Amino acid sequence: MNCLEWLPIYFGILKTGALAVPMNFRYSSEEIKYCLDLSDSDVLVFGPEFIGRIESIEEEIGKNRILFYVGGDCPSFAEDYDKLSSNCASVSPGIELSDDDDAAIYFSSGTTGFPKAIL
Repeated sequence: MNCLEWLPIYFGILKTGALAVPMNFRYSSEEIKYCLDLSDSDVLVFGPEFIGRIESIEEEIGKNRILFYVGGDCPSFAEDYDKLSSNCASVSPGIELSDDDDAAIYFSSGTTGFPKAIL
């Protein structure tokens, strides 16, 4: 996602102790599903550039995940990020984090196959 909402989303994920898993905007539907499955992600936050690709795999990925959409005209298969962010608590989640905690899983470009996970 290339939008202002990315910063609070990314740092909000880190603040909860969860792992952020940013994905390349060029990934195909199959690569997105592969990365979601490999990272064992429970939530997917996506923007307009991903609608078609997410919609094509929504039945497979949406069963065990919450899908949040950032942007206008939220698709019917996703939850609206604006509604989520307007109901957020203003208190810290109270999770103890240390410098040794992992923060994110990044994926390589996958030039010779599917993307490779980098912790």
